[in-house]
Amino acid sequence: MGFFSADTRDKRLSARGTGFQRINSRILVQIRWLWVFASKDSTVYRVAQGRGGNIVLETLGLDYPGVLISDCVAVYDEVDRCQQECYSHHLKAISRALEEAPSTYLEELRALLKAVLALKGAALSGPELVQRRAALELGPR
Repeated sequence: MGFFSADTRDKRLSARGTGFQRINSRILVQIRWLWVFASKDSTVYRVAQGRGGNIVLETLGLDYPGVLISDCVAVYDEVDRCQQECYSHHLKAISRALEEAPSTYLEELRALLKAVLALKGAALSGPELVQRRAALELGPR
C-alpha cells in the first residue's frame, strides 16, 4: 500500500508538525478516503480504503519525530505520538457548547485559543514574542 519510499517519506515529512485531513470521496462506487499530510515544506496525498489510525502509522512510520495535528477523532488516539488537536475544531465545539449554556470558563478558553492563533500568525521575534507568550501563559489577572 506504499506510495513512496520510507526515505522519501522521511524527507517530506520531517518538519516539527504535520497536520492531516480526511476527505470522503466515491471512486468507481467504492468509498475511498483522501488523506492529506502537510508539513511546513511539503504536502503528501494518499488515497486509502479506510480512515483508521493504521493509515497514519503506515504513512508516517513508527519513528515519526514530529507533532501530529488532527481533527479530534478518537481513532487517532491509538497512534502513540505527540499530538495536538486542531484549534479550529476546538473553537467550533466551544461555540456549540456556548449556544447550549453560557459559561465564563468556555468564553475564557475561546479567548485564549484565539489569542494563541493570533500570536502564531503575528510576525514577531525576539523579546516581543517572548513577552506576549509569557503574558498568555500567565493568563488574565
